[in-house]
Amino acid sequence: MEIPEAHKHLPHVFIAEFFGTMMLTFAVCAQSVFTFGIFGIGMTLFGCILLFGNISGGNFNPAVTLGVILMDFHKLGKNMLSMIISTCAQFFGALTGMILASSSLISYTVKDGVDKKYSLAILVPTTDSDMAAFASEVACSFFFILIILMVKCPMTAPTDNGYLCCWTVGITLISCICLCASHTGAALNPAVGLAVNIYDGWQLNSSEYYKYVWIYTAGPYVGGCLAGFFHHYHKWSTEKVMAKKAEMMAAHEAILNARDDADRI
Repeated sequence: MEIPEAHKHLPHVFIAEFFGTMMLTFAVCAQSVFTFGIFGIGMTLFGCILLFGNISGGNFNPAVTLGVILMDFHKLGKNMLSMIISTCAQFFGALTGMILASSSLISYTVKDGVDKKYSLAILVPTTDSDMAAFASEVACSFFFILIILMVKCPMTAPTDNGYLCCWTVGITLISCICLCASHTGAALNPAVGLAVNIYDGWQLNSSEYYKYVWIYTAGPYVGGCLAGFFHHYHKWSTEKVMAKKAEMMAAHEAILNARDDADRI
């Protein structure tokens, strides 16, 4: 995909996406336990991108993977197998991260005579309408994934500094969580949304959580599709603007050179 020759090293891509998504899901679960845990999600994503970005692209999100494919859709045939491998790794990684979190974050402690239970993340819309929650997931996923695609593309990246690009992605994730967490819980990731709802339904022995799965899977996927197509346009328009700018600079340089030649005469 965006990593040259990645399709020739699919086992490494699978491992990178699996472990990255696993740690991201663990961070999502941990943020429901610890104060200011939301920053841990962004910093975990930042660290995972630094760690695995050069191997798989550091997507850790099936919707991001789809957006990457669609922003360069003329290579869809070449990248299809990579997308399938990455997506499978991300869903398996999210389920594994959920199980890991359940074994380490759920506990009972007695402090000051109070029995306290640490709980895992729960994704349940707080709005009156499921469509409103779906729209929030689409909108925030679109913005988050669009920023990711922007920093991945050399043509649209605001800087060549890889650390700043990774930091931009982490900060954007924190911002999007702040925007829609109070409405939807802010999955922004189909793998995380599916893993959390399936596990919560199983642990709490309730089918209520299963009926929200479509919001947290379809929402980010739709946002990823829109981001992929929009970035394709964004890249095209940027190329046009840059070409026009280069043309104008060349014309300006020609005028200056002509003036210098006239002064010499």
